[in-house]
Amino acid sequence: MLQRFGIESQCANEFTSEAAAPDAPSTLPREVVETFASNTVAVCTGVPEKRDEWREALTGIRADFAKRGADWAAEVAFVEALIAIVNGGAPVLPAENPYAGVVRQVVEAVRSGEDGKEKD
Repeated sequence: MLQRFGIESQCANEFTSEAAAPDAPSTLPREVVETFASNTVAVCTGVPEKRDEWREALTGIRADFAKRGADWAAEVAFVEALIAIVNGGAPVLPAENPYAGVVRQVVEAVRSGEDGKEKD
């Protein structure tokens, strides 16, 4: 089972279905989406020593989702976007992807966390 890395993101509870595209079905349970999002923010801001471990985990998750076929394309794209964020990118998913809002929130949270570090 997935676990959150050492810190709780201040916005962990914001990564909800409210960020999902309104008419797009989501395959992943809300708790899994929140964990993926929170872990990604954590390794990009508060616990960078876990970045490689989380990247490896996401890569395995992506491979698992890809094996499930075309019905899992949105989930594959979601995990690929999270990998891109871990790698320093700022991906944008198409609006029809049910995880587009979550990815946007993760990118914003990482930017906010990085801005906070620069001010310290």
